[in-house]
Amino acid sequence: MSELKYCSDNAAMIGRVAVEMYEKKLFTSLKELDIAPRSLL
Repeated sequence: MSELKYCSDNAAMIGRVAVEMYEKKLFTSLKELDIAPRSLL
């Protein structure tokens, strides 16, 4: 098991990458996504 000082929150790292991608306009428009909630299937 890793030492506590090497453990961190993965959500924070994913969020940071998301911010950088958004700033570089490397994202898909919501209109382009094909999302269907399971409750409607």
